[in-house]
Amino acid sequence: MKSNIDDFCDAFIAAITDVGYAPKNIENYKQVSNRFKKFCAENDYDTYTANIGQMFADNIFNEKTGELVRYRYVMYNRFVRLINSFCLQGAFDFSIVKKEKNLPTSTQLIELYQNYTQHLKAQYSNNGTVGFFQNGILCLLRYMEKSDITSLTDLAVADVVDYICSWPQKHQRNVLCILRNIFRYFEREDLYFAVAGIHPYHAKRIVPMFMEDEVAKIKEVLSSSCVSHRDAAIFLLGLTTGMRAVDVINLRLSDIDWKNETIFFQQSKTGNAVCLPLTTDIGNSIYRYILEERPKVNDDHVFLRSQAPFMPLSGHSACYCIVSNILQRAGIQKDDRIWGMCMLRHNAASAMVQNSIPLATIAAILGHAGTRTTDIYITADINNLKECVLPLVGISRKVNP
Repeated sequence: MKSNIDDFCDAFIAAITDVGYAPKNIENYKQVSNRFKKFCAENDYDTYTANIGQMFADNIFNEKTGELVRYRYVMYNRFVRLINSFCLQGAFDFSIVKKEKNLPTSTQLIELYQNYTQHLKAQYSNNGTVGFFQNGILCLLRYMEKSDITSLTDLAVADVVDYICSWPQKHQRNVLCILRNIFRYFEREDLYFAVAGIHPYHAKRIVPMFMEDEVAKIKEVLSSSCVSHRDAAIFLLGLTTGMRAVDVINLRLSDIDWKNETIFFQQSKTGNAVCLPLTTDIGNSIYRYILEERPKVNDDHVFLRSQAPFMPLSGHSACYCIVSNILQRAGIQKDDRIWGMCMLRHNAASAMVQNSIPLATIAAILGHAGTRTTDIYITADINNLKECVLPLVGISRKVNP
């Protein structure tokens, strides 16, 4: 199916308007559409083809600096994908395109992956846990294929040790956890017991916090027009309550008790029930989002995609991008700190420690089963830690052999 370029672009704008795109997004896509028309006019293209669309989508670098323009990468590719769907199907396909996993090429290894994935989905109800082990076995299978090992039967202890050593030290604890799970399922007891006794070095890092000037910059950005109400509400939830990304994504309208000013939900990771205070800042932010931005659809998830299809956010990576974008706008450098919602969670817990809130209360807010998990945040209370240091008065300088 071929058509005039202008007709295609007009049909596209009409389609995103009909499905309920936000006015701001419609204006952004009108700009993309106009740039596409200009691109076609400059190259004397009067009918659309997939090749023309791909050439336009590849135009994602700044003409002066040569740097990748993230805005173009996202908007141009989505625009072209939708135009292509209209060419092939006669209608715009607004469904979400999932990224394909980088599977090994060997049929035997793919079968191992599929069997293990079925086991994970039957064993665990939490998608994050399933994804954790899925990615783990994919890394192992790709390593095996690279080493010309096509079966777990041929995998030797020496190969496993080499695989563990190929990972940076900070990731080896997770790698060992995944390997134990894999070898237990596939009944490779020799490999399981070979890794069961390995205990990699584990450094207990001091939990990072935002400095006072950084918090001021963040608040300034959150109150500006450059951040949507949805993104501001998500950021505030993480910064003040320490909610995990998965719980923010799964939060329902019915979980918010406006009358009693609380948020009640069951943690996805632990299954623990959590009741959080609905502070004025968080309540106002969520209220503005629901009133002014949230699409009018039959879905009771609080936070939805801003573009059709209006579904819940796809995963923790969506929250990571939201948090990262706000921190970048605030001019905050990552340095050696963790990032995303984990950074906000750590900051919230550390702030509570510094405000002398009992660990039992902090554990309840974070959804920990006990205070042992919460003990890590004590490292952020520098002032009180200094009081624990013993004086060196009276200690002899003489060194005995």
